Amino acid sequence: MVYGLSMNFDRVDEKTAALDTHRPLGPSLAENLHAWFRMEMTYTSNASMNNKT
Repeated sequence: MVYGLSMNFDRVDEKTAALDTHRPLGPSLAENLHAWFRMEMTYTSNASMNNKT
């Protein structure tokens, strides 16, 4: 438990197992995933920084 929050990693484990069935990822898929995560994390970071209400 971290700061009073309990974490359940069962869903993360399920998603990791599903991803593992597709390994090794092809170069184009790996590049697309990298681009998507980069865009998504940038958007999320900017949204949280601009949401100072």
